[in-house]
Amino acid sequence: MFESTRDALTLPVLAVVGAIMLYQGYQERRDNRALEDHGVTTEATIESVDWQTIDWRNRNYSASIQYETESGRSVRASVDLSDRLGKSLRNQSPRDMPPLEIRYLPEDTQVVVLSNHADSSDFLLGVGAACLLGAIAMAIYRRS
Repeated sequence: MFESTRDALTLPVLAVVGAIMLYQGYQERRDNRALEDHGVTTEATIESVDWQTIDWRNRNYSASIQYETESGRSVRASVDLSDRLGKSLRNQSPRDMPPLEIRYLPEDTQVVVLSNHADSSDFLLGVGAACLLGAIAMAIYRRS
């Protein structure tokens, strides 16, 4: 019974994961292009650093930040941190943390990345396409 359930779920799971990855890759590419085109660079104050513990290791670091836009408006947002940067900041008190250099979109101030952010949209689009192609191949194989 487990074999048939697993086989029955593989195709829809591959298709859904592929579609989600393609959507995330598209959003990442759109945001990165907009940030490169007309994003604004500024410094942000770190309010706190958060992380998750996965398999006894701390990962997925993010920082709650506050920054001021060109128009003088104060904005609170969250930005993803690399593991190396997150580990170096996690044990410091917020007042001892150095400011972060960020880029934000003036039209959507919640779209914020570190100024040295690497674009991962190609990876996400590639994984999404591979999952969808796998689902299509599996569907064709099952029909024959």
